[in-house]
Amino acid sequence: IVLEGSSQNNCCSSYIDSVRDKKCVILFLRRTKLKDVSEVTVEVRGDKIVQIKAFANRNINREHEEFVKEWAKAKNLVCVY
Repeated sequence: IVLEGSSQNNCCSSYIDSVRDKKCVILFLRRTKLKDVSEVTVEVRGDKIVQIKAFANRNINREHEEFVKEWAKAKNLVCVY
């Protein structure tokens, strides 16, 4: 999580305690061919996706949003971001 925060220039490393305490899950969206390059950071709390951010906390693009919405549907998650 610390490496993700550093590479994405965001604060996801501040969520370590919440992840440890199982209050949330932090996920990293990457392309299959570029597994070492994070594109989007996702925060899930219970059955809700509460945050999705691109580099430096920018909003995600349409391609990422469409992918996350399809993934959320398949996982029975609600997007509330």
